[in-house]
Amino acid sequence: MYRYFLPGCISSDPETAPFLSLLRLRPIENPSVPPAPISDAHVCFYRFQIGSEQLSDRDVRAHLKWEPDMNGERYSFLAQMTLHAMAEAFYGGATDVSLGASYPSAFSATMESQLRSTWENICALMPGLTGVKCQLQPPETESVASAYHFMNRLHGMPGVGMVVVDIGGGTTDISIWKEMKLLLQSSIRLSGRQTLLEPSSVAIARWWPPCVSRSLPSNKGPLLLR
Repeated sequence: MYRYFLPGCISSDPETAPFLSLLRLRPIENPSVPPAPISDAHVCFYRFQIGSEQLSDRDVRAHLKWEPDMNGERYSFLAQMTLHAMAEAFYGGATDVSLGASYPSAFSATMESQLRSTWENICALMPGLTGVKCQLQPPETESVASAYHFMNRLHGMPGVGMVVVDIGGGTTDISIWKEMKLLLQSSIRLSGRQTLLEPSSVAIARWWPPCVSRSLPSNKGPLLLR
């Protein structure tokens, strides 16, 4: 992926380049159909030196994770990222890929269902485009997925228990474990948005185009989400 798919202008070392959840739309004939990845919409690697005048509300979407009316845009963004990952897998000789997905525990039941449906559609698309089979594992909440990675891949499960804290952009997910058993999980509205983005709002407005900076509203509401 780093060799063939990422624009070389974003960094002299693409593996350390910042990765942003920005999707740029191309004009499409039927707006009611979800935009096809790459051909109708593509991940936008924003370059400060271009200038914000080349990006507008009309063709750029941000805040994709939480907006209820962006199912099509979420599909296109995630499908392109999956295509990149499948290209890496194919390049490495893989013929079958097991895909795991995670979501904040603050998601409603409707949002969980929509996310699962999106990933199922993406997995169904991959074999025809890449020749690699794609199987979706049951999605997990982010703090649980982080704990499983820590336990299964890094062999780091303490004998007594542990607390896993996953600090994201919109929420911080927490899970509490004892002897490999999940006792409690929750989300709080204290995350990168409050600690980084909101304190830097002046700089964001200065360096980023309005179509992006306007998509960073303040999180007002209860601290404990779920």
